[in-house]
Amino acid sequence: APVKSTFKKSGATVGLTSRSSSATATPPDLSAASVAAGAGAMHPFELRDVLRQMLAVLESERQALAGLDVDSIVGCAVEKTALCDRLDHTGADSVDEECRGLLDA
Repeated sequence: APVKSTFKKSGATVGLTSRSSSATATPPDLSAASVAAGAGAMHPFELRDVLRQMLAVLESERQALAGLDVDSIVGCAVEKTALCDRLDHTGADSVDEECRGLLDA
């Protein structure tokens, strides 16, 4: 069954529908407060969570590309941009061994 997610980014509401039957990943919190909170130093636990979300988005994007699902491809691009915004101010000192493993994945 399709999974529908709606979130706000830069004042615009974006709705996404995933056609994957194995959609178990929780969509990231893309509220303005959450993105703004990423502007400071990120705790390693939060960094791991964001990296795991990025891996889930990349997997969804891979499936969308394989299925030529333009709506999902665009949705993944929006999600990746929001996650990159959260990661933008993360310093190298925040990256521990587990995070390095996620980055290598």
